[in-house]
Amino acid sequence: MYKLKQTDRCLTFYNGTKVEPLGILNANVEFKRIVTNMNFYVFKNGGPPILGRDFLNIYNIGFSNLNFMNERINIKTNALINQFSNLFSEGVGLFNKSSLSLKLKNTNVTPKFHKARPIPYALKSPVEAEINRLLSLGIISPVDYSQWGTPVVPVLKKNGAVRLCGDNKVTINPHIEIDQHPLPRIQDLFGCLQGGVQFSKLDLSDAYQQVGLDDD
Repeated sequence: MYKLKQTDRCLTFYNGTKVEPLGILNANVEFKRIVTNMNFYVFKNGGPPILGRDFLNIYNIGFSNLNFMNERINIKTNALINQFSNLFSEGVGLFNKSSLSLKLKNTNVTPKFHKARPIPYALKSPVEAEINRLLSLGIISPVDYSQWGTPVVPVLKKNGAVRLCGDNKVTINPHIEIDQHPLPRIQDLFGCLQGGVQFSKLDLSDAYQQVGLDDD
């Protein structure tokens, strides 16, 4: 029979709730043919077992290695993908409810053309490939002259591709009206998730490129 050891540790969940365990249970764990002695925290009326960071670190498990997809969910997922194939197709979508309008603080703003910044030689090919991709999708188009010119900031993605960002703080940002909308705190968002049992993650490909600008 196992005996619980006393502990004064208090655990805090993502929503701020604090829980004090009844005690600690020390036992051997075998996973991937590796045996490790670990502590288990026991809670009154606890839910399903939860693995902690200590377990993940010992067995070198990253969150990207965890898979919660079972066959039943996989079948439903494939059915949804087939039903809404236009949403899951290759390429970039377009928000068609309205277009984005950048409003200047006043009409007497002098346009600013900022010269291009040098790009590291290692990023020249990925940057050119990204520019050609945006051209082929019709997101950008070449011009011979422009009153405004914003330098690009290439950001390297995990897959080796490049995300092209514009450093608008040196050109147009100081002269446009900014929508003053309060952003929720991460604690507020986590509080809204309390009690949830099913979660989904939706990611829009090139989300900022899916909102068109008006001609002005």
